[in-house]
Amino acid sequence: MCQKGNQVMARIATLEEQYKNCFYSLEQEKRECRSLEEENRQLRKELDTLNRKLTRQ
Repeated sequence: MCQKGNQVMARIATLEEQYKNCFYSLEQEKRECRSLEEENRQLRKELDTLNRKLTRQ
């Protein structure tokens, strides 16, 4: 019975570690996504500026 309890506790610890790793991975992906969104906004602004300059010519 004690061995089964230890196995369950070990499994819980493993699952908690996997959850923590997934959580940190997800947070990193969110940061990367925000960075890409900001880069996209900047490039769109540049494109708009270039389009306006072309329209004036």
